[in-house]
Amino acid sequence: RQSLRHGCAVTPLPSGEARILKGLRTMKGICFLCGNYEQLEEHHIFGGARRPISTKYGLTVHLCPWCHRIDADSAHRSGETAELLHRYGQHKAMVEQKWSKEEFIAHFGKNYLDEAEIWSIENPDMSWDNEEAFHLIEEGAVLPF
Repeated sequence: RQSLRHGCAVTPLPSGEARILKGLRTMKGICFLCGNYEQLEEHHIFGGARRPISTKYGLTVHLCPWCHRIDADSAHRSGETAELLHRYGQHKAMVEQKWSKEEFIAHFGKNYLDEAEIWSIENPDMSWDNEEAFHLIEEGAVLPF
């Protein structure tokens, strides 16, 4: 079969099979980035020295080889794709661990989200389109960002 995004032939693994390919854990499934049903590789969102903590908190995604390391816009070759995954990883970590921005930075060394995104994570029951938020804005209250 042909990959829709990459135009390359794909030979999937037998159902449910996972194997190690040159140090990469591979499995069959849906690529997190392109959505194609492919042989996948596990990508640690925060790599290098933070790879073990990325594993500890489940901050990994499954990517096809093209989205992981082959294409020019892959996770390992594109700063823009890496940044997108870092933003996703921070959001996931803050929500699942109930961390503040400062707690995330203590674990991963850097903030990847803007203030509006952080505010929405730290204040999940408040929405800027609800009536309470509208009154705060109307009254000239100091905004959180």
